[in-house]
Amino acid sequence: FLYPAIIILASIGLKEFASSRTLRIMLLVLLSLNLMTTFFKMKQLHPYEHLYFNEISREGLKDALKKYQMDSWGVEFKEALDYIYQHDQQKDIKIYSYHVFAKLSLFILPPEAKDRLRFVKDYKEAKYAVFDYYFLEANKDRSSFGREIFKLNRQGVDLVAVYQVH
Repeated sequence: FLYPAIIILASIGLKEFASSRTLRIMLLVLLSLNLMTTFFKMKQLHPYEHLYFNEISREGLKDALKKYQMDSWGVEFKEALDYIYQHDQQKDIKIYSYHVFAKLSLFILPPEAKDRLRFVKDYKEAKYAVFDYYFLEANKDRSSFGREIFKLNRQGVDLVAVYQVH
C-alpha cells in the first residue's frame, strides 16, 4: 500500500533533481561524501564487511551489535582458530567454545588444522577458549577465562578473543 506513494514521491524528486543545477550538484556532493565514508568504514572492517552499520543511524558498530544480531554466521571464529593452529604446534589442541559456529569454522580450515584442533565440552579440559562479541560483552571481568592471547578488533569492538586456559 505504500509502494504507489513511494513511486510518486520518487518521480517528483527526480523531476526536481533534473531541473535544478544547484540541487543536482549539492546532491552529488552529499552522495559522494556518503559513499566515501561507507568505503572507508568497509575498509576498516575488511574482511568483516557484513558488520557494517549505516552511519546515518548515528549508531556505531558497538551500539548496533548491542541491539541487533550482526554476525549470525560467526565468520570471525575462523581467524581465531587460524591463530591457534599457527601458534601452537601440539598434535592435539583442545578448544572450548559455546558457539556452534566456532565448531563449524573447522570445515573451512586446511585439512592438517582439522586433524589437530578438537573441541571439548568442558571448559576445564581445554587449552584454549574462544569467545565472540556477545559473550565478551556479557562478561566484562574476563580474568577467570585465563590469559588473553589473541583478539580480533574492528572499530573499537572485540569481535572474538582467544584465551589460554592453562
